Amino acid sequence: MSSIAVLHVDDEPDFLDVATGILEQQSSKLNVITAASATEALDCLATTRVDCLISDYRMPGKDGIELLKTVREEYPDLPFILFTGEGSEAVASDAIAAGATDYLRKGHGMERYELLANRVENAVEQYRTNQRAAELERVRDLVSSIDQALIRASSLSEIKTRVCEIISDSEPYLFAWIGEQEPDTDRIEPQAWAGVEDEYLDTIVVTADDSPTGRGPAGTAVRERRIATSQNIQDDPAFEVWREEALDRGYRSTAAVPLEYNSTLYGLLCVYSSRSFAFSEDEQELLDELGDSISHAMHSLKIRDELRAERTFIDQALDSLADIFYVLDSEGNVQRCNEQFERLAGYADEEISDLDALSLFPEEEREGVSEAIEEALTTGHSTIEAEFLTGAGKRIPHEFTGDA
Repeated sequence: MSSIAVLHVDDEPDFLDVATGILEQQSSKLNVITAASATEALDCLATTRVDCLISDYRMPGKDGIELLKTVREEYPDLPFILFTGEGSEAVASDAIAAGATDYLRKGHGMERYELLANRVENAVEQYRTNQRAAELERVRDLVSSIDQALIRASSLSEIKTRVCEIISDSEPYLFAWIGEQEPDTDRIEPQAWAGVEDEYLDTIVVTADDSPTGRGPAGTAVRERRIATSQNIQDDPAFEVWREEALDRGYRSTAAVPLEYNSTLYGLLCVYSSRSFAFSEDEQELLDELGDSISHAMHSLKIRDELRAERTFIDQALDSLADIFYVLDSEGNVQRCNEQFERLAGYADEEISDLDALSLFPEEEREGVSEAIEEALTTGHSTIEAEFLTGAGKRIPHEFTGDA
C-alpha cells in the first residue's frame, strides 16, 4: 500500500505531537497531518488529500460526532475513526450511527497506537479498493456513453459539443471544454464547452508555449502530447494564473487530454472536477483511452468530409463535360454517370442505378460493345463506334472510349 495521509484532530496540541510521532513510528506508511479543531480540520479537507480522519470526541465548538456528520455530507465514504479518552457505549453507538468507520478508546501504552495504526491501514485499504472500483465503473460508463455519441455524430462540431455535455453531466465533473491550438499565436482557443462555465473561458488565456499561461495542464498536454493534471488547484503553482477564477466556480482539480491521431493533433479536451485529487492513475488511463476514441472519430469524419468534397468537385467537373460519361461495376451495371448521360439516356435516377450497360445499345451492337468492354478490362483501353439507345428508343451514333 502506498503512503496514507491521516488527518488527526484533537484540541490538545501536546497530545497531537506525541500521538503523531507514535503513529508514524508504528507504520512507515502513515503521514499524519494535525488540526486543533473541527473548523481547522474541515479547512484542511477542502485543500488537502486525506485518506483517513482520526478525531477526538470532546472538543470546544464542534465535537467529534458533529464533525463526523459534517464530513459525511461531503465525503460519505472517507474512513473516520473516533479516538477519544472520554466516551461511553452511548457515544460509540452515536458515532457508528453517524457513519464512523471505527471507534477506539484512548489508553496508555504503545499497544493502543499499534491497534489504531492497524485499523487505519485496514480502513484505508478497503476504502481505496471500493473507491477504485466505483471510479473505474463510473469512467467506463462515461466512456461507453461517449462512444455511442461518437458513433451517431455526423460532424466535428457535434462530436465536440456532445463530448463536453456528457462529461459535464457526470459526477464529480463540473465543466469540460475542447479547444484547438492556433499555430500563429500558440493560444489554445475553445471550440465547444458545457457545464458550470460562468464565462470562465472569457476571462482566461491558455497557451501552448512555455510562458505562465502555457505551464498548466492544457499547455503541457499540447506540448508533450500526454495527459496532464492539476490535482489540487488551490496549491498548484503551475495553475496560479487561473486559480482565482477556477476556485470561484468550484473547480478543485483538472485534467487535460490531447486529442491526437497518427501524430496529428485534432484538439485538446479539458475536464474540471469539484474534488481535489480527482484524477487517479487508473482514471487517467481511461481518460487517455477516451481521448484516443475521440481523436479517431474526429479523424474519420475529417477524412469523410474530405472525400465528400473531393467527390463533389469531381462530379461538378464531370457534369461540365459535353460528352456523356459513366462508370460500370464488375457486373457491367452503371454505377456513376454525369448529367449529360442522364439527359441523353432519358432514364429516371432509380432506373439508372440498376441499368445493364449492354441495354444502352441496339441488339445488333451488343456483341461488339461487350468485346470492347472486355478489351478495356484486359488491356486498360478500348474504343468503339456504336449507336446509343435512349430510354425512348432513339438511336444516336457515338464513339465510345473505355478505360479500366
